[in-house]
Amino acid sequence: MILKIAGITTLLTLLVKYMLAPLFKELLLYFHLKKHGVKTVGSIVDVEECIDLDNFKSYKGIIEFTTNDNTICRYVLTDSKMDQPDLGKKVNLIYDPENISRVIINETGAFAFLVVKIFFLLFIFLGIFAGIFFLPDIGG
Repeated sequence: MILKIAGITTLLTLLVKYMLAPLFKELLLYFHLKKHGVKTVGSIVDVEECIDLDNFKSYKGIIEFTTNDNTICRYVLTDSKMDQPDLGKKVNLIYDPENISRVIINETGAFAFLVVKIFFLLFIFLGIFAGIFFLPDIGG
């Protein structure tokens, strides 16, 4: 039983630290910037190609935008896509005037995707929790 609890604690720590905490941090940033951020429009100026261990390619758009004080900034999208983004495509952004490296995409789909990721991880967590505590012990 002690090993079971130790395993659960380790699993929960990993889930919270590396999966849920960054998503909730991103959600808090979203709400902060929606209230205090500056809206602007940027455009995709370059594409970063990502290759994983299975040689699977994905792409991240690099967006260039201008702040209210005419500073030109570049921002690499955090989520990679299977399709290569269109160069020159306009993107609605919100940035933090106090820290211009804090940027979010100002589109309904971006927020919805973030919420879906959080619920997906919560369901995984609940499934693991239910499997550990509510299934009978195997082997006695």
